[in-house]
Amino acid sequence: MPNPNPNYAGPKRPPVVEYLRVQLGELALDNQQFGVALSQYQVCYRDGNFWFATDAFVPSRTPRSVGIAVASGLSGETQAVWVQGIVSNAAWSGALASGSAAFVASGQGSRPTTTAPTQSGITQLVLGRALTPTALFLKPEAPGLITT
Repeated sequence: MPNPNPNYAGPKRPPVVEYLRVQLGELALDNQQFGVALSQYQVCYRDGNFWFATDAFVPSRTPRSVGIAVASGLSGETQAVWVQGIVSNAAWSGALASGSAAFVASGQGSRPTTTAPTQSGITQLVLGRALTPTALFLKPEAPGLITT
């Protein structure tokens, strides 16, 4: 099956990008089963053997494994999920500030944002660091519940 994202892997990447991705430990898991329909670049979490859209407002769903869908897929389909590495998406422009921590934006099926959530009772999940306004170094940290 051809790679759905030519910027993610393959021989046409610039050598410096290839070097950085290898050094940073880029990792995507193939053949991951979606528990719901997910869009490409959607932040998701693993529960059992299935991947679901994130939901920052439900602390009981504090994710154990977090990733970003490589491609869109329906519930029951299998696709790859990034769990670490450089992920870039032009649609994130305006949501990321270079050098800042990236969080899961509030609401189900959210995208990354560098605006930290502040609402009480939600799970604050650091996804990684914004490299540019459209690129993220994905390396999720342990989530913490905001209780203020």
